[in-house]
Amino acid sequence: GLFPSGQVIAASICFRSVHMKLSIVVLAVLVACVAAQEPMARLVPATRMDQNWTQPFYRNLMVQEPPMNGSDVVVLQNLIARSPYCTQFDITGNYDRSTAAQVQRVQAGLKLPVTGVVDVATSAAVLAKYADDHYHDDGTIPEGYMYKMHVPVYRDRSIETTATLFAANGTVLHRFTVRTHGQNDSAGNALNMFAGDG
Repeated sequence: GLFPSGQVIAASICFRSVHMKLSIVVLAVLVACVAAQEPMARLVPATRMDQNWTQPFYRNLMVQEPPMNGSDVVVLQNLIARSPYCTQFDITGNYDRSTAAQVQRVQAGLKLPVTGVVDVATSAAVLAKYADDHYHDDGTIPEGYMYKMHVPVYRDRSIETTATLFAANGTVLHRFTVRTHGQNDSAGNALNMFAGDG
């Protein structure tokens, strides 16, 4: 798979409204755990998954007119914005000259060929280096929120885990088992959190 097994990342969501039903809370957690909301068929056309791409990437990204856009560009821009090699730039959803310049900085920093084109090697390196958001739950509930949902998520998504719903004062209201495991695509490639079905 894309990630080493046994490491834990977590998702916590806080809620201001006392009137939210548990089903909405669970839905919010599921939505937060999936980065791409598009159906798989729209996210990665089957005819383009032929060069060992790791989702959400499925094509070379380069400057052209009109600019390339899509979920893959948005994910790329958000990932490279985490890089210490980048300077501040606008996340527009378009693969423009500014994005290409930031890609060149990342490529140089990661010792990749500096082309400004996001190819299979660049996309894999960016995912490996910047996909982890480094979130770690500190156990606090921000002031003004009524609830907090904490869902530990293992990088080995086959591990079952227990989610906890907390009240604003830290009291445990409910614990329940969740399955956050991912799956493979039709070619047997592991789907990650950026894939619509991951």
